[in-house]
Amino acid sequence: MRILLCLFVFVLFVAIPPTTAGDAGYLYSQGRTAVKRGEFEFAFMYYRSVVRHHPHSGYARKSLFAEGEYYFSVPDYTDAGNIFQQYVSRYPDGKEKIFALAYLFRIAQDRQNQELMDKLKQEILAIKQVGFIFQDKKKVNYRSAFGNKYQAIYEIDKLTVLKGREPF
Repeated sequence: MRILLCLFVFVLFVAIPPTTAGDAGYLYSQGRTAVKRGEFEFAFMYYRSVVRHHPHSGYARKSLFAEGEYYFSVPDYTDAGNIFQQYVSRYPDGKEKIFALAYLFRIAQDRQNQELMDKLKQEILAIKQVGFIFQDKKKVNYRSAFGNKYQAIYEIDKLTVLKGREPF
C-alpha cells in the first residue's frame, strides 16, 4: 500500500508537472521585465510560451497581441498577419480588436492588397461605437505587453487610431 501511495505522489508531482495560471503569470511577468530591459527577443519568447503552453490563461490574450507586435516590428508581416488574424478570431468582442485590425490593414497596405484593405476598412468601421449620448467622441485605450499605447477615438463622423501619439 505504501508503495502505491509513493508511486501516486511521484506521478502526481514529478511525472506530470503542474500547469497553472501561476506559471502563465510568471512567464508573462518575465516578458514584461525583458521589455523594461530592452530585451525584446526574450520578451517575445516569454509571451509566445504563454500562448503555447497556457492558451486559456488570463495572460494569453495580451501575449498573443504582443507576439503579433513583435513580428510586425521585425518586420515579418506574414507571421504578424497570421497572429493578428488568430487574435481577431479568438477574441472577436475584445476592445483591442480594433488595434489588431489596424495592424492587418497596415500589412494589406504594405502588400498593396486593395481588396483586403477594403474588407478590413469595413470591418473596422463596423466596430465603431454608436453610443454618443452625452459626448461627441469616445476613446478606447490599450497598453500592450510591449508597453505600446494605443488609442481609438470614435467620433460621430470619423475614427482615428493612434499608436503612441502618431496616427496608425
